[in-house]
Amino acid sequence: MAEDLLQKILNIPRPSPVLEECSVVVVGDIENINVPRCYLHRIALGDKWVTSASATIVPNIEGGLWLDYIRKYGDILGSKLRLLLIEMSRHKIYVVDASKPYSPLVLSHSPVGREDSVVVLIMPGKGSSVFEKSSSYASYEIARRRAGGVILIDRDRFSNLYGFTGERVLKQRGLEARIVEIILQSLERVMGFISINRRIGVRRYVVAALIGASTAVYGDIYNSFRVLEKCVSWGFEDPSSIYRASSILTIFRAPKTLYEDMLASYTKYLGSFQELLSHEGVYVEYGSRLGLYDLVALLGFPEIEAPDHIVQGHRSLEIVNPDLRIDEVVS
Repeated sequence: MAEDLLQKILNIPRPSPVLEECSVVVVGDIENINVPRCYLHRIALGDKWVTSASATIVPNIEGGLWLDYIRKYGDILGSKLRLLLIEMSRHKIYVVDASKPYSPLVLSHSPVGREDSVVVLIMPGKGSSVFEKSSSYASYEIARRRAGGVILIDRDRFSNLYGFTGERVLKQRGLEARIVEIILQSLERVMGFISINRRIGVRRYVVAALIGASTAVYGDIYNSFRVLEKCVSWGFEDPSSIYRASSILTIFRAPKTLYEDMLASYTKYLGSFQELLSHEGVYVEYGSRLGLYDLVALLGFPEIEAPDHIVQGHRSLEIVNPDLRIDEVVS
């Protein structure tokens, strides 16, 4: 009888979890993001370790710098995330508030790979503390070295920009979340574009977005494309630098009636880029009672340096804390 019971136990079917094609890991102060068909997991700071299907809470280290979180919690976080099977997802997207002291921990001990991972890295403004700037510098360097592509957003650049959904005005965190949602809704095209552009050395992207535009405001659709240069998520010393992008992917969300004008305007817009090696347009039908449309462009470059104020803030902290040298933490 014991042998029969043992045989039954041995014959129990192995679990066969149904996993999403995409995992989205959200870290820090990011507004709620709606990502259909993707597994969404949030990582935040709290009093003690808590892990569930939807969230992981990392215990606060009183007065801790980003390096303290890596040293104390690196192995623990890595093992917890492995249990969630994130590494088995075809695509891995990390939406990260770079200023948090546990952001470098997540980026260094999560399944981030060059072939299947993209990091959306949101950098703090000039008014942030040296501790936030040091965490941001470490987050940037880790993402740059580990991920297949990094999409950069500077919160200072978005502080004076607005979007409109038809029901509410979007600003700051709400605008960030909407732009990230639009990118994720075309995930297959975005990931394919980023993957092929690695072949030409393009690994960094900035966002230019116009959310809730209308012909009543901009008139000709091409005017909207021209306005994109004022709505870039990164502060270049020379604003015309955006026209030296090596690649561009543009997502159009618009009613069908605007499609032909969108296509013609997009083709004309490409003529502004003198060093363009690749481009792709993605049309998403979008109905709006007000006739609104959205434009989101990913502008790709071989390299984009971290903002000077981020680097300087990190260096000032590194002088009195030599252990914070990033090359000694991340190979």
